[in-house]
Amino acid sequence: MFSYFYYRYLPTNFYEENYVKPQIDPSQKNNLVVIFLEGFEDYFASDDISPSLAKLKKENISFKGFHQLNSADTTINGQFASLCATPFNQELDNLNDINSASKILCIPDLLKKNGYSTAYLKGADIKFAQSDILAKKHNFDVIKGFFELEEDASKITKDYKGNRFGGLKDRVLFEMVKKEILSLKQPFFMNITSLDTHTYPEIFYDPDCSKKFNNYLDAVKCTGDIVVSFVDWLKKQSFWENTTLVIIGDHKFGNEKFSKNHIINIFINSKKTPHDTNKVFTTYDLAPSILEATGYEIEKYGIGRSLFSKNPTLFRNNNEKFDLIITGKNNMFSE
Repeated sequence: MFSYFYYRYLPTNFYEENYVKPQIDPSQKNNLVVIFLEGFEDYFASDDISPSLAKLKKENISFKGFHQLNSADTTINGQFASLCATPFNQELDNLNDINSASKILCIPDLLKKNGYSTAYLKGADIKFAQSDILAKKHNFDVIKGFFELEEDASKITKDYKGNRFGGLKDRVLFEMVKKEILSLKQPFFMNITSLDTHTYPEIFYDPDCSKKFNNYLDAVKCTGDIVVSFVDWLKKQSFWENTTLVIIGDHKFGNEKFSKNHIINIFINSKKTPHDTNKVFTTYDLAPSILEATGYEIEKYGIGRSLFSKNPTLFRNNNEKFDLIITGKNNMFSE
């Protein structure tokens, strides 16, 4: 309790000492696709649950050593940490004011400045979990959620709705993604957020998928197979050779902090090879890792440190109070 109030109200120099403003090489123009899978954990990509996803993971790069922090255990917090290498609460300018300028540079900001087309597609309502704030404040050209995609989705199938709180089936969402990618000018950055495995109000079981487990794992396997099918489609496109794909769980399925489970992370067509895939890390370290996999030299980004580097992450050095420090009052972002 003492630590909570100490870091909440007394400014620290953590950001001045550790935050690195990102800069990228303007000559690099590799396409980037990032898929955020709702609540997807690493063990979902196993031979027992999703053999196709397990095979994809084995054939590519995947890191162990993940720690779930409270500041990155929801969809918006996890995505913001992964794309901006900073906690969402440090955005600070009125969070509900989409038109206010942001103090934080995120991956879409950097890539947009470097000539990329940027798109954010989500199966749920774009306003759900404040995704619209992230997308609109950080330079996504195309921003589409359920309502923006619904008309085109209905042309594919009348049975396009999935989760009961409102959203597209993952199967339909990825068909929409294919259409959108083909319309983007290269180089492009496509950000995708799945929905079927969202636990509220209940996980969606796609009737077009086979049933094996008779529980939530049927939905997990279904989404895994849909993603693998999408990857197969990407590999057949003319731009694939110049495209990096990263598949990430936005947070852990059960959100148990410091449990043995890891979020899924698969780096496909990476331009870098890691020194060690067993490295202690948090969601904040994904941002520089994504950019390095895409071909940029950016070992340090925000409070993130690339997993492709031989150097340790900040979390290793600030293990016990790290979450309190990074979300507390500071002299860089606090008003």
